Amino acid sequence: MEVEAEGKYDNNKGNDNCTSLEEEIEDLIYYVRTGDIEEVKKILEHANINTVNDAKDENNNSLLHFACANNNVDMIHFLLYQCAIGYNQLNTSGNSPLLWAIQNKHYEAVKEILLFDYILNSTEYATMEKKTNELYEHMKKDFILGPPLKENYQLSAIVKKKINSLNFFSSIFSHSAANDTTNEAHNVNGCDINTGNAIGKVHDHDGNTPRNQAETEPNQIRLYKEANKIDLLKKNIFNKNILSEAFNIQDENILHLILSHPISSVLDEQESLYTDQNRKYNDPSRIDAASGVEGRVIGGVRTGLGGDQNDPGNLANPGNLANPGNLANPGNLANPGNLANPGNLANPGNLANLGGLGGDSSISRGSGGSSDSSACSDYDVYSASAQIPMNNIRHRDPVSESRNEYGEIKHVVNNNNNGLFTTDLGEAKIVQEYTYELIINDKLKGKNVKNEEEIIIRIREIGLNYFGNPFGNSISTDVQLHNDVTGINIWECCLIISKWISDLCMQNNTLFSNKTILEIGAGSGLASISLFLHANILLRGIDKGPKNLIISDINPFTLSNISHNVLINQKLFCYLDSDWRNKIKICNIDWTNENTYLRENDQIVTYDYIIGSDLIYDKKIVPSLIYLINLTLKKNGIFLYVCKKNRDGVQQFFDQLRNNNFDLHFLTPPSHYFTNPFLNVDTELYEAKFSEFSDVSNFVMVHCEKR
Repeated sequence: MEVEAEGKYDNNKGNDNCTSLEEEIEDLIYYVRTGDIEEVKKILEHANINTVNDAKDENNNSLLHFACANNNVDMIHFLLYQCAIGYNQLNTSGNSPLLWAIQNKHYEAVKEILLFDYILNSTEYATMEKKTNELYEHMKKDFILGPPLKENYQLSAIVKKKINSLNFFSSIFSHSAANDTTNEAHNVNGCDINTGNAIGKVHDHDGNTPRNQAETEPNQIRLYKEANKIDLLKKNIFNKNILSEAFNIQDENILHLILSHPISSVLDEQESLYTDQNRKYNDPSRIDAASGVEGRVIGGVRTGLGGDQNDPGNLANPGNLANPGNLANPGNLANPGNLANPGNLANPGNLANLGGLGGDSSISRGSGGSSDSSACSDYDVYSASAQIPMNNIRHRDPVSESRNEYGEIKHVVNNNNNGLFTTDLGEAKIVQEYTYELIINDKLKGKNVKNEEEIIIRIREIGLNYFGNPFGNSISTDVQLHNDVTGINIWECCLIISKWISDLCMQNNTLFSNKTILEIGAGSGLASISLFLHANILLRGIDKGPKNLIISDINPFTLSNISHNVLINQKLFCYLDSDWRNKIKICNIDWTNENTYLRENDQIVTYDYIIGSDLIYDKKIVPSLIYLINLTLKKNGIFLYVCKKNRDGVQQFFDQLRNNNFDLHFLTPPSHYFTNPFLNVDTELYEAKFSEFSDVSNFVMVHCEKR
C-alpha cells in the first residue's frame, strides 16, 4: 500500500474494484494488527469501505478480533467508539472478539468490551439488575473522567457517516453527564458528554451535528444493541463458551469481570427456573420436630408430602457462580456484589473450640495452640488460625438484600466495599454467594428411606474481593497454605469422591459405623457432609453412623463457609442422627504445623479414615501431607483420595505413600460420577463450570491402606 505525500490514502491501486476492496481490507487488517490507528483512519477516510463490519479475513475474523488478540486498548477504543464496529461478531469457528480476548488472557481487552457493552446498555441493565453495579459503575466513571482518545485518532462526522458509524455519545453519556455534580464538560474520545457533540461541532454534508445525527438514529442503535447481545453460554464449534473459557484460563480478574457483568444474569434465570419447578415442595406450615425451626427447606429432605424447612442459617441464594465463579470465582467464583457474614453464621469470625471428640473437653488444637472459649450452640468448631483477621467476615446489610417471591435472597450487596478489590488476603471480604442443591446418589431413593425421600444436600460457594495468588510465590520454596482460597468453590474431584463415598456406604452400610474420620483440605465440606449423611441414611434410628467426623481446612473464609454449609443441612443431620452436633467438628489443621493437629490427653488424635480430594497442586506440598497422613492415620486405617493425574507432585505423592508402607489401589471413576448431580444447574452450565470433566481419563480414585 502506498500513501501520498500529503498523507492521503491511495485508493486507486488498479482498475478492478473487487481487487482494490480486497487489498484495502487486507491493509486495514494489517494496520489494526500492528496498532497503527493513523493508517487505519486514512484508509477509512479515502478507501471504498462503507462499513468496518465487512472488513474480515478468510476466517471471518473482524478487525476487533485482531485488536483484542493483540490487547491493543487504543485500537479497541477507536473501533468501538469511533467506528461502531460490531463487538459480538462471530468468526467461522464461532468465536467472538470477547472470546478471543479471554482465550489469550488479555484482561484489558476483556474489560474494554464488557465496559462498552455495559455503557451502551446501561439503562436496560439498571432495570434488569435493580441495583447499582458497583464495579462497572466505578469503571464507567473512570472511563468518562479518563484521558480521551487522541485527537488525531478521531473520525470526523463526515467519515463516520461514510462508514455508517453511529454516534453513541449523546445517548450513552447524557445520563452520566446529568448526574455529574462537577458540572464539567468532559471530552470522551473526542465527544463532549454533556452535549453529545463532537469537539468543534463538525457538520456533515446534510448540515447535521453528531447530536442531530444521534437523534435520527434510535432505531439503528436499537438494532446495533440487539445484534451485539453477549450470550455467556453460546458455544463455539469446539463446544466452548465465554463462561467455560473464563474458568479454563484460571485468571481470577477476568472471571470476576465476566461474573460481575449483567450478562451473568443468565445464571440467575437458571435458579429462577429451578425454584418455579419446585414450588410444590414448599410448605411453610411444617415445623421440624428435631430443630423446632419453621419454614421450608429445598435442601433438606424432599418428601412425597412436599414439606420443607426454611434456611437454617439465613443463607443467601443469589444468582451468580464461582463462581463458577470468583467466581471465584474462581479460587474466586469471583462473583461480585458485596456481602459480609454469609448466612449469618452462628459464631462469625469467632470459631471456637467448644469441647472435644465425643464431648471430651480435654481436647485441644495442639500442644502449642490455644482455643477460643466462646460458645456456639449448633456444633463444635475449632479455633481458626489468626493468620487472617476474622473480623473481615461481617454481618451483611439487610437493606442491600433483594429476595424472590419465596423469600430467598437472590443478590446480596454490602455497600461498604465500594467496589474495591484487594491482593491482600487480610483485607479480603466476601462479596457474593450462591447455594447449590445436589442429589449425590439418586439410587438411595426407596432404600429404607421413609416416604420415598431423596437426600438433597445444599452447598454454598462464596466469592471474595481478593485477587492475589492463592498458591503463593512459585519461586519460593515455601507454600503458604493459609493463602489458598480455592476451598470456597466446589471442584470436580470433590464431586467424584462424594459419589464414591456414597456408593461405598450403599455397598456396606456399616463401613463408617463407630469410626473416626478426618477430611483434610475439605474446601466446601461437601465430601464430609455427603459421607455423614450417606453413612447414616440406611441406619436411621440405629445411630450407628460415624463416631466423629473432623472437617478441616486452614483458610478462615473456607472454615466459615464449611460452618455455614453444615448449618444449612442441619435438618438432614437431625433427621438421621439426633446426636450429630456432638459428632461433627470443624477445625483448622495446617499440614505444615504439627501444633495444629488435634490432640486428646496430650496425644495426637488418630483416625480410622482420612479422606481428601485434589490436595496436591505443587510437589512442595507432598512431604507435609505425607507426614500428616502417616502421623494421624491408624494402623490398617484407610485413606481415600481422588485427584487429577496430571497435577504437579501427584506421582511423587503416590511414590512416597508406597515408601511409607501404604498399599495403593487405583480405581477408574465410573461414568455416572461425571453426570450432573445439581438440581439448580442445567447441563450446559454444568459442563461450563466443571469443564475439566471433558477429559474423564485424567481422574483417578485411590484406596490407600496403611500397613
